[in-house]
Amino acid sequence: MEIVRISEATGKTNRRNSPAAVFSRVSSGGMKLASSLGSIKLVLQGREIYRHRDQQIAVEAGQMLLVRPDMELSCEVDAAHPTRGLCLYVDEDKSRAISAPYVRTRAPAAYMETALELFNRSDSKSLTGLDGQDSLGTLQEQGVSIAGAMSEHFLRLGLERELARSALLCRLELARAFLEDCVEGSLDIDRLCRETGMSKFHFMRSFKAAYGTSPKRYWTSKRLLAAMDVAREISEPLEDVALRLGYSDRSSFARAFRRHIGQTPAQFMRATARLH
Repeated sequence: MEIVRISEATGKTNRRNSPAAVFSRVSSGGMKLASSLGSIKLVLQGREIYRHRDQQIAVEAGQMLLVRPDMELSCEVDAAHPTRGLCLYVDEDKSRAISAPYVRTRAPAAYMETALELFNRSDSKSLTGLDGQDSLGTLQEQGVSIAGAMSEHFLRLGLERELARSALLCRLELARAFLEDCVEGSLDIDRLCRETGMSKFHFMRSFKAAYGTSPKRYWTSKRLLAAMDVAREISEPLEDVALRLGYSDRSSFARAFRRHIGQTPAQFMRATARLH
């Protein structure tokens, strides 16, 4: 995989038609991006503004933009938000996993950690060896897997225009990240609607279409899993977990857990213990 380093936005068109890892450190300016390949754009620091026709997509640190082949975008960086980023252009076969014109989603924490480590290594030019290429290849494979999952959500949405579907999924991904972040708090659907700029009816219907479940069920499942992760780490009794989550007793908690997760708490604990 070719390794490219960009230190400024030149305003010219940056064309990539073969697999490459592009490490960028840009303080201001803009450029046009064009490729016959799909790409995984990850913002490690700052904010990048992408545009396609009348669509504008702001990608913040910790987020990724998955872009279908043959999409021409412009990218801008303002001086108030200098950026560090990594863009992976994947080969033709892997590009087929990206069916949405574009999707912005939050990058998994472990994915971000690996990308930051590779970015730091790119400064010392230590990525040209086999180890560096293997690490980039792993990051690419994981990114393509995420793109495949996002494409499934994209295809479930009923809007006829693809760009409108992409824009809608970007907003739904913001809501999904918010649901995962508030598992220790309470569910506020009205706030989610305000954050995404959608009516309650449109939000509820679109979320269920994309993810196959309601926002409340999704949030409850994430909340239960997060509580069990904490319980495993600190050896907390299930009775205490149940009370902490607002259930009246261990039995009601176990019933809810099985209904949402498909396993009893004991089965879940045994399965996760094997993974650790």
